[in-house]
Formats: sequence, structure tokens, C-alpha cells
Amino acid sequence: MRSGGGTVTPSDGSSNRAPTASFRARIVRAIALFVLGVAVTVGSAASDAYLHRGALDGSDVVFRQPVGPALATNVDLRGLSDNALQSELGILTEAGYRFVRQTVIWSDIERAPGEYDWSAYLPIFNAVDAAGLTPVVVLSGTPFWARYPDQLDFADAPPIDAATFQEFCGALRETFPDITIFQIGVNLDDPNYWGGRVLTAATYARMLQAASLGLGVAATDSLLIGGEIGADAASRANGRDLETIRRLMVNPNIRGLLKAVAVTVDGGDRSPYDRSVRSDRDNLSRVVLVREALDDVGAIDFPVWFTQFGWTGSGTSIDADRQAEFVVTGMRRIRNEWPWAGLVFNWDYGNRTDLPADANLQLVVNGQPTPLMTAMTTYGKSVFGSSITNGFVPPSTDSCTYQGNWQDQHLAEGVYRVSTDPNATVTCQFWGTGFSTFFRFSPEAGTVRYVIDQASLPPVGQGEGVANVFLTYQVEDAFEGPVQLASGLSEGAHIITMGQADADEVVIGGFLVDRERPMIWPIAVLVAAGLVAIFLGLRTFAYLAAEYVGLMDTRPPHPAQTALPTLTGWNPGPRFRR
Repeated sequence: MRSGGGTVTPSDGSSNRAPTASFRARIVRAIALFVLGVAVTVGSAASDAYLHRGALDGSDVVFRQPVGPALATNVDLRGLSDNALQSELGILTEAGYRFVRQTVIWSDIERAPGEYDWSAYLPIFNAVDAAGLTPVVVLSGTPFWARYPDQLDFADAPPIDAATFQEFCGALRETFPDITIFQIGVNLDDPNYWGGRVLTAATYARMLQAASLGLGVAATDSLLIGGEIGADAASRANGRDLETIRRLMVNPNIRGLLKAVAVTVDGGDRSPYDRSVRSDRDNLSRVVLVREALDDVGAIDFPVWFTQFGWTGSGTSIDADRQAEFVVTGMRRIRNEWPWAGLVFNWDYGNRTDLPADANLQLVVNGQPTPLMTAMTTYGKSVFGSSITNGFVPPSTDSCTYQGNWQDQHLAEGVYRVSTDPNATVTCQFWGTGFSTFFRFSPEAGTVRYVIDQASLPPVGQGEGVANVFLTYQVEDAFEGPVQLASGLSEGAHIITMGQADADEVVIGGFLVDRERPMIWPIAVLVAAGLVAIFLGLRTFAYLAAEYVGLMDTRPPHPAQTALPTLTGWNPGPRFRR
């Protein structure tokens, strides 16, 4: 045992000294370190969930968008004169819009079985086509004669016989053979639009099947989009929209017929960067619950279209400038973080009368562009707005420019681009840190050359920084896969140019951009700091426990307090002398 100021350890190895003030202070410090470490680690995990809920880097899951991102808006062009029609579509085209969403009322066209009157819609879609815009047609409004007897007061009630809807869709296809995007029904979560009853998966599946057959979806490369949910504030507040998604999208027949789910996204009166996610709160982040509802039922790769997007104010006034700021900021967040988000439609062009008061959701008022229209035009023409930002886009995206002889090829997954021209190139502008291309590998495929952030692709055998992708595979059946052409780039705008090294076939199925999730490094620093604090606290606990039970014999705090050992009867003998 040791005497002096240290711990006195009996022969049995246990400690018989009560903890000193210094010992107790070290216990307090250890507890504080441990608690601090746990708090920082848990807090960083909560921050990660708050900041990144719903955010993906673009490659976690491939959401095969049927169309590329572009400016889009809702319109109601019925009843306009030819001059007014051309004027309004001209404004949209000049502003950079590419898609317009127009409702087609079945009951306005087929007032009696088999008798069709297309006069209200022929000038609309002829003018839309002439303006170079792509229509998204919303089919709604069941004729009086096609409804169930107890649902005559519900204009959007499902038809008694789905065959009547199929025949109408067939007539629509015959009249407008070039229209390819159709939304089937509206407000799927509101019983007032479905005969006063909750829409069942079986009923909606029958309507989708009828539309698919009547419109010749498989033969015409047409797309069916689900009727939107969440348009009604009460439906959002009680979570009925989310329950509807789960009830319908669990059905494999519905998932097999639709290419995207449509939702109304109302920012309410909250900032676009309000990241709280609650079913009873209107903000941009609430749409994450839609994404999670789809994931819950296995529709993990389904895109989501925002068919109405804006800030209604939730009963308060949203002035025009703030509406413009919120919508454009929201667009940037959507394209930054959510590769599962497809087309985003402005709430209204400016010719509807049922808009919330004082919300300033219109793009045009009295023939003049609003601040929202000006902001959207600037956004669409910016480098960010005109680039592929995050996730998958089809080869037809406006962000890519094709040179040489390219042809469309219609395959099961969509429309591909094919070329055997050795001088053919495609140049894509993207904003991100990585870029992949979906190529088709086959015995007939050749070799692709590409460069990153160069003005042009040098001729074969010349230039620096040229990389190659070999697509020739001796397989019985051709197969498709993404090839990563760039990674680890600085976050920002980049250009990639691809061309052929020979005259063999090259088939492109789409492009995929990766982006780092926002604000990752602060979370990483917090986690590291928390783990270090936990380690130091546990280490101190271990030392204190060892001292307390006598496994460690610590020295006093000052060397002068350390007693020197003595040997009883020790007496050195005389030194030897020669």
C-alpha cells in the first residue's frame, strides 16, 4: 500500500477512501461531456431529418420522368376569340412556356350518346399546336345520361358503364390524334367529385383501363396522369389526400396504367424553405408526405407532378411581389432536392374566376404580365432554369441540343433517340456534380466519345480530355443501363458533348444528373463533435471507475506530496578502498 496523499489501497485491492472533491468534480465533467455528446448527436440527427426529409441526390432511385422539366401553367381557353386565343398563347410562348393544362368536359361534348360536338375545343388545340405548346388534357365531367340515378346531382360522378367512357376517349383520339398527355379525372380525394362517395381503387382502375384502350395509349406513346389530390384545403387538413394515395396506388392495375401522380401543392402563407412536415400545415414541404405515402405502398419510383402550384395565403393576403418570390424560390428548391418531382404548373394563367382572393396567383391580369410572370420568365431563361438539374430526364429534354441525323425510337420505357451518323452529336447543359447517360448495349452498338466542359467535341483521334464508352456487347437481347460519364464535379453549371466514334448504332434512353444533398457538411461536423464528446465522457467514466475500485493507483496532484519509500534497517556498508 502507499502512504502519503494518494489513495490507500488495502491488501484485498479495494479502496477505502471516500471520493474527494476533485474526484466528484471529474464525475460531473464526465457526465457533462456524455450528455453534451448525446445531445449534439441526437440534435444533428434531428437536423438531418428536418433539412433533408424527401431530398435525394438524383441517383438513389431513378424516377423515369416521361417529359423533361419546363415551364408549365393551367389555362382555360374556352370561349376566347381567335385573336384573343392567339394573343394569350403568344404571351406564353414568348415567356418560355412549353406545357399548358386544359380541361375537356365530357358532358359539353357528348350531350347525347354517340353525338359529339368538338366545336369548343377544335380551335383551342389547333392554336396550341400552332404555338408549339404541348397540351395536357384533363378529362372530367360525366354526361347526365351516363351517371347512376342516385348520382345525377354530381357532375363528375363515375359513369355507369366504363365502356361509354372508352367510346368517348376513342372519339377524342380520332379527333385529336397528336395529343399524348391525358389526366383522368380530378380531385380523387373529394367525394363531391365522385358521386358523393369515396373513390375506390376498382372504380378508378376501370376508368383508367377504358381510357387506355380508347386513347390507344400503347400504340400512340400517350401518357395517363392520375387525377390530382389535395386541391381541397379540408382534404389536406384531415389527411384524406394521403389516405387516397395509399388506397389507390396500392392497386397494381392503377400503377401499371399511370405514368405519374398529380397533386395540388399550396404553400399557404409560409416560406418555401419552411422544412417542417405536417399533414395539417400548408407549406411546400407537405408534399414530402405524398412522396412517403407512395413509398409506403411500393410505388417508390413514381414521379409526382404538381398540377397546381402557388401560395394561396391560407386566408391572408399574398402580394404580387411575394408570390413571385415564393414561387421561383420554391421552383429552385424543387429542382435542387426532389428528383421525383416532374412538371410544375403555375396555378393559373389568368382567366379563371375561382381563385382565392388576394393571392395573386395569376400570370397575366388584364393582358399585362404580373410580377410572377416576369419572375418565371427570368427563371426559365436562367442557366439554372434551362439546365438539367437533378434526377432523370428523357432524351427529348429542351436542355439538350442534337446535331446530325437522329431519329426517334419507340420502346417500352418511352421514346429514345437513335443515330448511326458518325457526325451526330448531342450537347447537354446540366447543373450538378455528376452526369450519367442511359445507353442501349447490343451487338449493333458502337462507341461513344464525350468531353466535359469543352466548347466542342474534337474529331476522332484528336484533342485532349476525350473519353470513350464501348457499347458493343455480344448478347442475344439488347439491354439498357446508365453509364456515369462525370462525377465529383464542382456544384454548378456544366456542359457535356457526346458523339460517335464510328458509324454503328447509338441509342440514348435518357440522362441522369447527380447533386449533393444541401447542407451536408454542418450535419457531419455536428455528428463528429458529438461522437468525440461521448468518447471523452465514457473514457473519463472508465478511468474514474478503475480508480474507485482500486484497479488504478493514481499519483497525487503535486510531486512534493508524494511520500518516498523507506526500507527498515537499511544501512549501506563502507565503500571499498584500495
